[in-house]
Amino acid sequence: MQTESGQQNSQWRCRKCGALLGVADDDHVEIRYKTAVYRVRGELATDCRKCGTANFVDTRNVQPRRERRCA
Repeated sequence: MQTESGQQNSQWRCRKCGALLGVADDDHVEIRYKTAVYRVRGELATDCRKCGTANFVDTRNVQPRRERRCA
């Protein structure tokens, strides 16, 4: 997924149904639910709101984003 500035983000999706759980960016994951926005670092665990499957992510293993340069 690309942001408006053209930088890449990694989507954190449910391992069973594919529902979007959050977006990994640098060393944190951004999670949005209704009007709330959470930016979290470290190990995260959640049950999918759609199918109830347990999901895990570790922001320490997220690849840092790289700046893209035009030729």
